[in-house]
Amino acid sequence: KSWTDSYIDLVMKEAASEHQLSVEALKRGGYRIIVNMDSTIQKIAYDEFQNDAFFPGNTDGVEGAFVMMEGKTGNVVSAIGGRNYQVGDLNRAVVKRQPGSTFKPVAVYGPALMQEEKYTPFTLLPDQQTDKYMVSNVDGTYANAVTIYEALMSSKNTSTVWLLDQIGIDYAKDYLEQLGMPIEDEGLAIALGGLAEGVTPLQLATGYRSFSAEGNVVEATTINRIFDRNNEILYEEEAVSTPVFSPQVAWHMTEMLTETVNNGTAAAGDYTKALAGKTGTTQHPHVEGQVKDAWFVGYTPEYVTATWIGYDKSDKDHYLTGGSSYPTRLTKSILTEVDQQTGGALTAEFTKPD
Repeated sequence: KSWTDSYIDLVMKEAASEHQLSVEALKRGGYRIIVNMDSTIQKIAYDEFQNDAFFPGNTDGVEGAFVMMEGKTGNVVSAIGGRNYQVGDLNRAVVKRQPGSTFKPVAVYGPALMQEEKYTPFTLLPDQQTDKYMVSNVDGTYANAVTIYEALMSSKNTSTVWLLDQIGIDYAKDYLEQLGMPIEDEGLAIALGGLAEGVTPLQLATGYRSFSAEGNVVEATTINRIFDRNNEILYEEEAVSTPVFSPQVAWHMTEMLTETVNNGTAAAGDYTKALAGKTGTTQHPHVEGQVKDAWFVGYTPEYVTATWIGYDKSDKDHYLTGGSSYPTRLTKSILTEVDQQTGGALTAEFTKPD
């Protein structure tokens, strides 16, 4: 079934990297693997990925990737590695890309808010161009000073870079490592997701899950149990949870990112229930004013999602003709369909922890 191929590929990758079971060993050994895929969600995501309206490009061949994991566990319930993915293809769910502004919450704002005596959502940050940073806001407007809340919601580049400079690059990178996104980069471009190598959709989903899970991180996994040919259990999933952010900081981020979806940069599309998230776009290196990567990373009380759209190869003949509103709409369309097909199972509001 082609709609499960992306997921099966991730299972095979995980079997090899985590359990030392090669594809050959799997074929030969009579193993039975129980996976975490939710077939309803996987089929919905696959079907939505067939809709050209979500994939704006100057030519054919716009690609995409999607991962969805459970908020309570690290279970990956759905993965799309490409629009017509077949086993053996490039699985874009685990390909590194420039994350753009989706990196701001995990690289800058979450870590900054952990310095609770210094920063709260209503701390004022400068929003102006300076010779020190040479960064501009996408819309070309500057408010002189903005709250952290407003800076995140409107995705202010100047304020974000200033804040990273204040908290320190090593401090931010330490948090990224704890979130499962270790990077080699050293410059302030980290604030805007301008990375040498980038991060994968699966890594971003894992990082954002910390905001939905009271600040805790758990490794994403597709494999639940492995049995050998004698039906003996070889492996059983055990989610190990590691605290990275405080529950208070996680809740601050959820409130700010919910507002980002309701009235900020992630307002495109329709989804009537609880959703928090952040968009990202990267500038095309060869075509002035056009987009190379478009992202939406978000979460509901139940699930965390990361959606990327772009071309496999970016050259002057391949660029997106739309930005992050497209992956945002695509994600909301998937969530709406999941809600409808599960009898309205998705939650209307985030619950504030004690």
